[in-house]
Amino acid sequence: PGIIVQSMAFISIFFGLTVIWERESGILKKLLVTPLPRSSIVIGRSMSSGVRSTFQMLIIVPIAMLIGVRIIPNPLYFLGALAIIFLASGGFAAISVFIASIMKSRERFMGIGQAIIMPLFFASNALYPVEMMPPILKALSSVNPLSYIVDAVRSLLITGDLAQLPLDLAAIAIFDVAMFIIASASFKRIIE
Repeated sequence: PGIIVQSMAFISIFFGLTVIWERESGILKKLLVTPLPRSSIVIGRSMSSGVRSTFQMLIIVPIAMLIGVRIIPNPLYFLGALAIIFLASGGFAAISVFIASIMKSRERFMGIGQAIIMPLFFASNALYPVEMMPPILKALSSVNPLSYIVDAVRSLLITGDLAQLPLDLAAIAIFDVAMFIIASASFKRIIE
């Protein structure tokens, strides 16, 4: 689950590079003159990263099974994990769109993307249990969206313990909605 979520986050956070390229080439101006609300453009762009993330998960899970990772053989749990990856990637892609609305060059965007994802990944429960973390990392992990995504995917694919799943889903939903609102509000500055 940690590798699945890491690959999802990396795919999604660099999705804004496309937006910067479209701004530079003039394609984005053509899109912005349509009568669509800015929020639908942001959400549509963000959800397209979910498609890429789900396909990547469909590659990672069989490879993990080949090397000995035991996955719960419940198709509903697997579909639930796919849905979580799809939705969570939208939040990270929305962060990417927000960064793209501020940054004017691809190089700066790449640096900011790395500066966001790497600390989030290492301050999550993707690599080691929260109980083993120092107190400061425990505190950061409790507000880190990656921790909730990893926990949800881990419970569906590996442990089968769904006790924390409602909390994880609520945290993911709050994260996505907040990022969509922030990215939509900043999207109007993207062609300035």
